[in-house]
Amino acid sequence: MPPISLSSLALEGLADVAVGCGVLLAYRWTRRRSPRLAGIFAAGVLLRAVGGVLLFTISLLHWPVLTSLQTGGGFWTLAIDAHWYFNEAAMAVSHGIGTIPGDAPSPAYLRALAAWMTLTGVSPASGVLFNVTCFVAGALIVIAVAGVRTAAAEVALVALSISPALVIFSTQDVKESFCVLAMTIVLGGLWLWCRMFREAQALRPLGVLVAVASMTAGIYVTAGIRAYIGAFIIAAMTPVAAMLVVQSRSARWRALLAQVVILLVLFRAGAGAYYPYYEHIAREAVSWTLSPTSQLDEARAAFVATGGATSIASTKASSPTVSHGLARSGASSEPARSGAPPEPAPLALFKRLVIGSAAIFVPISIARALSLVRFNGGRGLLFVTDIDTIFMDVLILSALYLTFAANPRFWTRPVIVFVLLLVVMTALPMAYVVTNFGTLFRLRLLVAVPLWLLPAFAGAGEKEGLASRQARQERSIEPVAQSIEFRPGNLANK
Repeated sequence: MPPISLSSLALEGLADVAVGCGVLLAYRWTRRRSPRLAGIFAAGVLLRAVGGVLLFTISLLHWPVLTSLQTGGGFWTLAIDAHWYFNEAAMAVSHGIGTIPGDAPSPAYLRALAAWMTLTGVSPASGVLFNVTCFVAGALIVIAVAGVRTAAAEVALVALSISPALVIFSTQDVKESFCVLAMTIVLGGLWLWCRMFREAQALRPLGVLVAVASMTAGIYVTAGIRAYIGAFIIAAMTPVAAMLVVQSRSARWRALLAQVVILLVLFRAGAGAYYPYYEHIAREAVSWTLSPTSQLDEARAAFVATGGATSIASTKASSPTVSHGLARSGASSEPARSGAPPEPAPLALFKRLVIGSAAIFVPISIARALSLVRFNGGRGLLFVTDIDTIFMDVLILSALYLTFAANPRFWTRPVIVFVLLLVVMTALPMAYVVTNFGTLFRLRLLVAVPLWLLPAFAGAGEKEGLASRQARQERSIEPVAQSIEFRPGNLANK
């Protein structure tokens, strides 16, 4: 590490103060729109800031609190990869952000964290501040899109603010908060793009620029964190583009051209360093040589072989070599009991999807009691994960209710179709592939977050928001009208 000068310390201090002032301004802006939303927003900031500083201090000073979960230096076992991310970003601060290769694990997050620590200082606490900033930016987008005093805004903001999993991972130097922000930016850009078509507006240059830049930047960051999610987002955009062309009754050819151009931009610029990977998948899909089942089996085999303290795979799970042969032989990767024929591939696939889905959406204690999942160990934080699962499910059901109640013909709303397609494309492979619940506990946020945000970006509560804005305008005009004395003769005298 290079020596720390007084000037660099002063700049880091100014950056920290600027971030603090920005958070306060965001709170005041939110409070002017809705005190209730401001309270939820403040809870999200405080939980992350106080929790992150407290956990950092406990681990750094080795306080006798949850000692079995401490790894020292401000880090914890609940996010075991945080130490690696911090070290890599710190090295990039010393040697240059350009030294992070495009094929590194989560290069977009490493570069963003390194750039952030260049401004605010090289410390694990800087990662906590970065996560707080990501939360604030995402919350402001949700509030700006959803409006004020709407159930849609409240559900989305509650989910982002006090989700146990999001709060826990926001206290560590891991990529969840940055990934959530990127997905929120994608939804914001798609919402703006669809809104211009829905309101039969001309494609205004500024609106087009903001919408396309938002979607491209969001996909670029998402692809640089988890490449497969970026591919799923681009794939889910394709039917949405077709829907917008069909719904654009006037100037349909211009709409078709606009959609083709934006898909090409998202595919080329949004993919970033993973463009060759996406292009390879697209070529295989067009030529009908793509074998998703084989690729999923290989990924699952890696999880099964790794095992782990929270493995939900059967203790009699097959070796990777048997699992690799699943697609070729059509047999299950589960070993056959003596004298029993192997299960056919469709039945094995169905069982794995049921078990994986149960691990995602059912409290793990209930799933274990019902023998839906089986653990090899790792029961220390299961109570926390149960609370998080209940929270996740309740907010998902609330979001879906608000969305479908406000949009009975939901299949005609492009944003809703996009989110549902993205969730299905994410949840099914995840349920099939991931056999480690510790990993699944983090990855399932990729399924939950789009559903939590759905009512805010799908127009749920638009009428309520419009009514509240009109009521505020009427209340602001009423005192002015009462202060003006109106006499019928005044006009005649004029």
